[in-house]
Amino acid sequence: MHEKLKYEHLIALADLQDSLLQAYRAIFITSQSVIFSVAVFIASGPLPYLAFLLLFIGLFMIFYLWIPICKSRGYDVWFFQLCMLYYERGQMLTLNQDENGGWKLEVVNDLNIRVFENFLKWRRLDIKERKKLLKEIKEGKSFIQQSKTRQKMEKHLPWSFVVLWVILLIFVLIKMLLDFNPTN
Repeated sequence: MHEKLKYEHLIALADLQDSLLQAYRAIFITSQSVIFSVAVFIASGPLPYLAFLLLFIGLFMIFYLWIPICKSRGYDVWFFQLCMLYYERGQMLTLNQDENGGWKLEVVNDLNIRVFENFLKWRRLDIKERKKLLKEIKEGKSFIQQSKTRQKMEKHLPWSFVVLWVILLIFVLIKMLLDFNPTN
């Protein structure tokens, strides 16, 4: 394959992964905002305990959708950024099984590596394995350590919604206690 064309494909694939990451974040931020707003409205009404239903939905979305999906997609972005970095050096990143059946990322001096085929293997690995493999490569570890904005987006933003949900939970419990009148 023509070198310029292959590099343009790497850029396009990295851009696609980054665009998906940004879109997923926007979807989760928007959905959390809407669900939380509805929960606040319900909590301020006559049946505040109904807000608990939305609390469980909101927390489920944060811990089982938002965090794992965005973390996984972030590792995909780093994978393609590393591929581009090595390609610029005349090398390529490849994913191979080691003698124990585990996986390892290797830098090779072969620009004819099938990048998308490697990416499909990469996507089959779980999140912890991808992070481990990235950290084993000097530049991958550097990407993870130096990307402070991504770390904040992956950790602090979802947790800020968790804090909001906890505050709402406390508010609803206090409201329910104050509204509870055992003399009637």
